Amino acid sequence: AAAETAEDTLERELEDRTASIRRRAPTAPFVLVLEFSGYWDNVVSFILLSRRKYLPFQVPIVVLCPAPPTSELEAELDLRKDIGLTLVWGSPHIVRDLQRAGVNECSIVVGLGQSIGHASGEMAAMLDSDVVMIYRMLERMHKGRTNMIFEFNRTDSMWLLPIDQAGLNAVEHDTEQDEGRTMLEIAYLDPRFASGRVFAPQALGSLLAHCYHTPGIVEVIQCLVTPEEPEGLRGVATNMPWQLRLRAEHIGMSYGDVLIAFIQDPMHPVLPIGIYRCFESKAVPGNRGYVWTNPPKDTILLETDLLYILGDASFGQLAH
Repeated sequence: AAAETAEDTLERELEDRTASIRRRAPTAPFVLVLEFSGYWDNVVSFILLSRRKYLPFQVPIVVLCPAPPTSELEAELDLRKDIGLTLVWGSPHIVRDLQRAGVNECSIVVGLGQSIGHASGEMAAMLDSDVVMIYRMLERMHKGRTNMIFEFNRTDSMWLLPIDQAGLNAVEHDTEQDEGRTMLEIAYLDPRFASGRVFAPQALGSLLAHCYHTPGIVEVIQCLVTPEEPEGLRGVATNMPWQLRLRAEHIGMSYGDVLIAFIQDPMHPVLPIGIYRCFESKAVPGNRGYVWTNPPKDTILLETDLLYILGDASFGQLAH
């Protein structure tokens, strides 16, 4: 009875916490994470990475999950003390559950893929079809007003999404340009993939293939994505990528001039490594844009551009 009472108390606390996060959405945007599998592995990794101490702030997170986590996971997530993290029991296939989790108020919906291990291609396609149905339902609900980031097991599962929503009907499709390209190469040109709304682990296969010619590339990417203090070098500043808006004085300047300004900054010299360029298009709903690494030095920066900067934690705290 005591265990049941403790669980009921936690559930009430999480309900109140969810309601509070939804109310504060206009001034404190939050992320809605959809947990499909019930295994929690991907969700735990996502949450722990978002709670790293070097981050300048912690974004509130609501997790819609089919079942509560174990007591071990509850302790690992620090669920009872982290007021910016809450769980909602339910299914992402049910509109009412999505609404209870704040799908209409959130700024980003993240759908983490289901781990397939050594499962067959048919199993991967079946799991992706489940994700596709949810993605299409959310696109109809939001009509491009909310950013969505979904993980698929296979890149070609993007072809299960409606073509007109990808913006491919907005222009005349150049079939001659696609001649000689594989379906995977064409998929990489899909606006959803280019803007980061769709991700598949197959992209990591290309990274591993490059290890033969560029040893150490995986370790470099790992340090950029999940930076940690090197063992034996405690206190040494670790650089990591940051995304930030342009300063007022940098709008209209060339990328080369802005790069020099950041490198020669007397207080916090850092290294720009690219931009995220937005563009307006009624044919491509959601977060409209693409990543442009190391653009030409004469590229003029726009007010809507975001900069990718390689800098330490102190720079991130100062910038935000």
